[in-house]
Amino acid sequence: MASIIKKTIKGNAYYYLVETKRVDGKPKRVSQVYLGSAETILKRLESQKIGPALYSEIEAFGDVCLIYDLAERLSLVEMLDNCLPKRNQGLSLGTYTLIAVINRAVSPTSKVNISKWYSKTILQKLMGIPKSQLSCQRFWDNMNTIEDEHIMLFEETFLETVLSEYSVDTSRLIYDATNFFTFLSSENESELAKRGHSKENRTNLKIVGLSMMITPDLNMPLLYDVYPGNTGDSVEFKKMIIKMKERYTKITGNLADITISFDRGNNAEDNLNLLEGDKDDNKNFPFYYVGGLKLNQISDLLDIPKTQYSRLDIERGETKIKVYRTQQNIFDRYLTVLVTFDPHLFRKHRHTFQENIEKTESELKSLQSQLATRAAKEKLKGKPMTEDSVQNRLNAILERKHMKKVFDTEIVIGADPKKPLIKFSINKKESAALEGMLFGKRAFFTNRHEWTNEEIVSAYDSSWHVESAFRQLKDTDYLSVRPLYHWTDQKIKVHIFFCILAYRLCCLLRQELKSLGINITINKMIESLSMIKKVITVFGTSDSDIIISLSKGDDIAECILEKLQLRRKYLS
Repeated sequence: MASIIKKTIKGNAYYYLVETKRVDGKPKRVSQVYLGSAETILKRLESQKIGPALYSEIEAFGDVCLIYDLAERLSLVEMLDNCLPKRNQGLSLGTYTLIAVINRAVSPTSKVNISKWYSKTILQKLMGIPKSQLSCQRFWDNMNTIEDEHIMLFEETFLETVLSEYSVDTSRLIYDATNFFTFLSSENESELAKRGHSKENRTNLKIVGLSMMITPDLNMPLLYDVYPGNTGDSVEFKKMIIKMKERYTKITGNLADITISFDRGNNAEDNLNLLEGDKDDNKNFPFYYVGGLKLNQISDLLDIPKTQYSRLDIERGETKIKVYRTQQNIFDRYLTVLVTFDPHLFRKHRHTFQENIEKTESELKSLQSQLATRAAKEKLKGKPMTEDSVQNRLNAILERKHMKKVFDTEIVIGADPKKPLIKFSINKKESAALEGMLFGKRAFFTNRHEWTNEEIVSAYDSSWHVESAFRQLKDTDYLSVRPLYHWTDQKIKVHIFFCILAYRLCCLLRQELKSLGINITINKMIESLSMIKKVITVFGTSDSDIIISLSKGDDIAECILEKLQLRRKYLS
């Protein structure tokens, strides 16, 4: 316990700060600090009085330091500089890349505004680089020097470092592809930005494709590829498998025992041949695989009664999933095939099915009424209706899934061929058959014959990892690839290189925090730490008139600051 005591020496009063503790049950003085006389203490207090603040400066601290700290621990700038081309003037390419990567992670902005963002962060003090060196033109000039071979070299170096320092399971990988819309004009001769099937339904814009191989434990891309937006999924899948076979051993040091998971869009025979490789060629080692099947590819298994299904020991709330397992000839090879029945999925399918029936029936009634009203008129105006035109209208209405099987329709031609009518009814027998055969079912195939049902289904279901990565890269707040305002293929590739590297760093940070007992999403991690700002409060003109502090964050942010010691390392 601390207290202030007074001592009188030669008639003068002096004060001491004394701390006492109990030792062997008795109070004992353990420290004593001389404070001085009352006049001395008063003068000291008056000299330390702080007047009203003149102004405060606020800098981004928590989220920026989080990424910067990991980059420092990985020696990322040195790694980048060893792989990217050298420049004889200005900052190194590694430094420019790090700044761009941190920006993409925490506050994606254009290269025009990156110097403005940089000047409002702790980076300016940590890196000692004036914002004048970060003009958009300097970024363009530096980006122009980075070519495919430089990115490839860095990819191998970075992944070797990550695999040596982190526990990464590379035996199971998930593959998928997506695309991003751009704002390139139709006249632009880009080989990457092409018109194709936009996953975001931006059919009026050119798109760029991105495929990835994800490690499910880190949710981190082990391999990625930027490709033309009009390239088919199957073509890109082959390209990625070839790349993976060329680089897997070099990156991981392992020769085989890798399982690729992919969706139904890539289950072609040529792809399986590529995955299995040439067994006599050690360099072209085989991959195992778990893929999805379309139900029409196993139509002979859909009538099997539920009594022949066994329970699948995977927890999905209270839902009890059942599975039927067999071996079947798929793509000219005998593979293990699983068909699962999920009651929860069954209810979703039936609900969607009933909605489609109601919408289709409403549109058919509307068409029926229009035709009847038209037939009742003596004189017809407008374009004449024919049997073919009515059939086209029916085809458009029945386009919803299964509706052509559920509805029986008939075009009725009376005495006047210009006044066709329609009849329709719901085929309840066909509707019930669809429910029994298809609803609630999914199918999978694999050459991992020794795996349990649970391992096979879990491997396929882990595709949410890559879907999660794509959602993150399309996020509007953090790690966003969009918008793609770059006008050349080379700059598009470098831009996505920055984005993927930023995402990888965040995946590693999330894994580190998880090992420290903090299990949160990437968005929550960045959002929480973005609340931690460095506050510089100025009271006067001298250095002693400045107080530096951090704003208060939520419990998660404060815990991360403490665990990673960011306050001690970077607050001064």
